[in-house]
Amino acid sequence: MLRIANDALTFDDVLLLPAYSQVLPSEVSLQTRLTRDITLNIPLLSSAMDTVTEARLAIAIAQEGGIGIVHKNLTVEAQAREVRAVKKFESGIIRDPITIDPDATIQTLYQTTLENGISGVPVVRGNQLLGIVTSRDLRFENRQNAHVVDVMTPKERLITALEGTSFAEITKLLHDHRIEKVLLVNEAFELTGMVTVKDIAKAQAYPMACKDSLGALRVGASVGTSGETDERVAALVEAGVDIVVVDTAHGHSKGVLDRIAWIKQTYPDLQVIGGNVATYDGAKALIDAGVDAVKVGIGPGSICTTRIVSGIGVPQITAVAEAARAADVEGVPIIADGGIRYSGDIAKALVAGASGVMVGSLLAGTDEAPGEVELYQGRTYKSYRGMGSLGAMSQSNGSSDRYFQEVEGDGRKLVPEGVEGRVAYRGPVGPIVHQLMGGVRAAMGYTGSKDIETMRTTPEFVRISGASMAESHVHDVAITKEAPNYPRIDFGSQYTQLIARRIRECGVYCEIYSYDVDEAFLQEFAPQGVILSGGPETVTVGETPRLAEAILDLGVPVLGICYGMQTLAEQLGGRVQASAKREFGHAKITAERPSALVGALGATQMSGADVWMSHGDKVIEVPPGFVVTASTSSAPIAAMEDSERHIYGVQFHPEVTHTANGNALLSVFALEICGCKGDWTAENIIEDAIAQVRQQVGDDEVVLGLSGGVDSSVVAALLARAIGDQLTCVFVDNGLLRLDERDEVEKAFGKESGIGNALPLKIKTVDATQEFYAKLAGLEDPEDKRKAIGNTFIDVFEREAKALPAVKWLAQGTIYPDVIESAASKHGNAHVIKSHHNVGGLPERMALGLVEPLRELFKDEVRQIGLVLGLPKSLVFRHPFPGPGLGVRILGEVKPQYADVLRRADAIFIEELREASLYDAVSQAFAVYLPVKSVGVVGDARRYEHVIALRAVETIDFMTARSARLPYDFIERVANRIINEIAEISRVVYDVSSKPPATIEWE
Repeated sequence: MLRIANDALTFDDVLLLPAYSQVLPSEVSLQTRLTRDITLNIPLLSSAMDTVTEARLAIAIAQEGGIGIVHKNLTVEAQAREVRAVKKFESGIIRDPITIDPDATIQTLYQTTLENGISGVPVVRGNQLLGIVTSRDLRFENRQNAHVVDVMTPKERLITALEGTSFAEITKLLHDHRIEKVLLVNEAFELTGMVTVKDIAKAQAYPMACKDSLGALRVGASVGTSGETDERVAALVEAGVDIVVVDTAHGHSKGVLDRIAWIKQTYPDLQVIGGNVATYDGAKALIDAGVDAVKVGIGPGSICTTRIVSGIGVPQITAVAEAARAADVEGVPIIADGGIRYSGDIAKALVAGASGVMVGSLLAGTDEAPGEVELYQGRTYKSYRGMGSLGAMSQSNGSSDRYFQEVEGDGRKLVPEGVEGRVAYRGPVGPIVHQLMGGVRAAMGYTGSKDIETMRTTPEFVRISGASMAESHVHDVAITKEAPNYPRIDFGSQYTQLIARRIRECGVYCEIYSYDVDEAFLQEFAPQGVILSGGPETVTVGETPRLAEAILDLGVPVLGICYGMQTLAEQLGGRVQASAKREFGHAKITAERPSALVGALGATQMSGADVWMSHGDKVIEVPPGFVVTASTSSAPIAAMEDSERHIYGVQFHPEVTHTANGNALLSVFALEICGCKGDWTAENIIEDAIAQVRQQVGDDEVVLGLSGGVDSSVVAALLARAIGDQLTCVFVDNGLLRLDERDEVEKAFGKESGIGNALPLKIKTVDATQEFYAKLAGLEDPEDKRKAIGNTFIDVFEREAKALPAVKWLAQGTIYPDVIESAASKHGNAHVIKSHHNVGGLPERMALGLVEPLRELFKDEVRQIGLVLGLPKSLVFRHPFPGPGLGVRILGEVKPQYADVLRRADAIFIEELREASLYDAVSQAFAVYLPVKSVGVVGDARRYEHVIALRAVETIDFMTARSARLPYDFIERVANRIINEIAEISRVVYDVSSKPPATIEWE
């Protein structure tokens, strides 16, 4: 019989109705109830997952005002240690400071300080305070057998405070006496606690931090229902845990309810959260068992497959609402666990009845989450897996009991309810939380909710269609600048570029083509060797990319890397299977037998070599004719080869810098095994390019838009040598260039440069400053400014080029990554990511042929060619400069006087970086003009002028970046120069944002 309880809704099925509001987002309170007795300052919990929450993330979340729940895939001792680390990180008043007896030896004292990572130890006998031993007392003490009483600072000289002294008074004591610790005593001079200057500083830095009554950060920990739970709860309580979460996939079950009742009976003062449930009855059962909060969610998580595997679940909005209907009667808070993708989802969960939300995937990619940052397909990620995945369930102290399963043997009988994957690396957690809570604040402003309780009870939902949700997202545009609170999930990339670059570094020419090239092309191209790159695919499931048989029929050496090795093994008769344990990160490889490739890494049968792994499948049987040449602890077949047919495979990535001597392996393959000559040098590249250009253009004239950037400058120098005065360069001065940039370009390419074998370039300089500023007048939006600058440049360039009637060709600085991104290579079948022209639309508008002499070169090769051609190093290695120039480094409307000020400030910054030998140490540095004013004093005069922001970043690929850790004295010197030398500036700030969530440029 068909029985349908009711319709159910999830986050994308509803929107919140806007309402009359007298509330500003900045005025709302985010404080909320976590349990019956504990309050949070923001409604956020981090998930108890082994790729999300350990001590470091729990500390960061608590400092922001939420709470972290430490996962249980740890030994009892290890989980308690993580909890203890959070409680001791910011202690407020340390109630149980480590002490030492006055009769202990100095050797014992040293051991105590080293084991506990402390520098000052109170000296007590019983509870009586006798003194303190600080690092100052021990600085010149060499007697290991001397006693503590001989070196300590005695109580007569101690700075102490009576129990109950305010933090303000304690802070004054620390400051007045220049000490780092104040000991708290009672009337009998017995030690009752300690306050350190570090803890006070942390409290001031994070005023919203979630703390207990003693000033320590709050932290929770998850437990299961298995036999060791008694021991685990006891250890957590002893470590100072604030909350225990009985974390199971189905909280509405007898074993869970009994365990909760036992914990509450044994530890009546301990706050207990129970879950997970998704119904009214489930929530009521947990409340009846004694929980202090109910966790709701069965199957909504991004890496959870419970609903697919078992067919069980309730869409999350309905699940939260039903649980809240039961919990509100008893005054028990609801926590929505899973399915949160955006800040708007948090707002919806609160309106549905939750008091807080638990998130995992949004935090898994942060610096503070467990695990290392991974390089995968040219981008950075961190591992993320469900607690119902095979990896999480099958490990020692794993999560199988959460799903009421037991590990048997090798774990193959486990039925997983989750998957393993990766999420994009997102930098520090602080900015992520800021964006999430900023979205919640906005929702509260729209609905007129002054606090979380009002949010839970007042706003209303409107049910929407799929079309409505599509309308809600960005649509009908290509995102050109990503917002920090609206991420695009992208697991694809052109990873093989890195392999090609490494081969070229060996002096061997290398091109990138699709895996399914046809035989005719291969015969024409006639490669001396083939490398099969890695990729995100798996050979164990469904239709997957397969190597063209024509490649193996060539009879040339073949090297398969990662997926390349797996598809070789599978196609040639070996066996590949999905691994129960994915391997991402460093591994130690050991040689199984002599091999030229493995030997290049430095690996032997006695000693290993460091390599970088990134795979889920593994080869379990090599094809006929192959032998195993290397292994790791989790990959018995880490390398294989058939030396007679010259076919090789490696499971690791030799192209990344994380693999020690990886370049040596690729060099052995290219030069020794394939027999390539290694003559791909800058000089030979120049010689070939000159011949090709002369053949292509003949006696025709060529026009080039010269910007002063690296690519166009190298093209200019190369064409000058190839065709001399057949080239005319148009340099457009748009009034948005760096200081003296026009003069530098004219000097670099003028009569004194010597470029082009003593033939100076014909440079047509166009001063279009007024034209550009007229188009920019009144524009403040960054995209409007970019569009105006781009369109004006095209108009100016087209006008000037048409004045050269003999011109038949347009030269551009297109380089090889542009070709790959455009899927525009001669034979490749790459997926089109974007179409690319350096001067957008000009070839079509002007009916010109294209000359692109750098289209087969990577950026580093372009720079080397520039040096050989005689371009100054300062030009070849200059930092990137945006196409719209200073137009997007002046926030708001662009005015000539603003550009003049910014030019001078930027020049000072760059000059100081060069003077301090820091210019080449950072990837990009620049100044930004802010449309705000600030008061300053210069000399004896008050100054009320604008603000300059300095920005410097370190990055490898510009996909992610972190702010450069420049010395404070350097930043101070730059700031002082800017303020003293530029009258229009009164204040300088330094941008410490990472990408993501921020972008490198400000607009």
